[in-house]
Amino acid sequence: MTVIQVSAVPEVLAAASRDKLVLRRAIESAQPSDVSADWFAAMTLAAAGAVGVDELKVVIVTDGGLPADLPSVPGDVRFVSVGEESSNLAISALATSALPGRPSQLFARISNYGDTETDVHHGHPA
Repeated sequence: MTVIQVSAVPEVLAAASRDKLVLRRAIESAQPSDVSADWFAAMTLAAAGAVGVDELKVVIVTDGGLPADLPSVPGDVRFVSVGEESSNLAISALATSALPGRPSQLFARISNYGDTETDVHHGHPA
């Protein structure tokens, strides 16, 4: 089994191992992050594992947010959903402005990476 962590740059955490301890440690070492996943690169890595394999099985463990145009790989692909569905909002840009004699300002861009529309309310400092 090969364990690949999908991230901005997918990483092979364990390569073609039959050692359950090695595989378990690889999976336990995987950490979530707040970067965009490069699914094309990850699926390319998975497809590379198909070379010389009679029956490739790919298991994608995800909390959702997969792209609609997920690249295909040869063989059997299974999805395992973990966690709970959330609105998946993120602060995608943040900047401040401070001019002499004027109050400081904070500018934030909120991005919705979820599947449903979400209302975001803003307030003014007291």
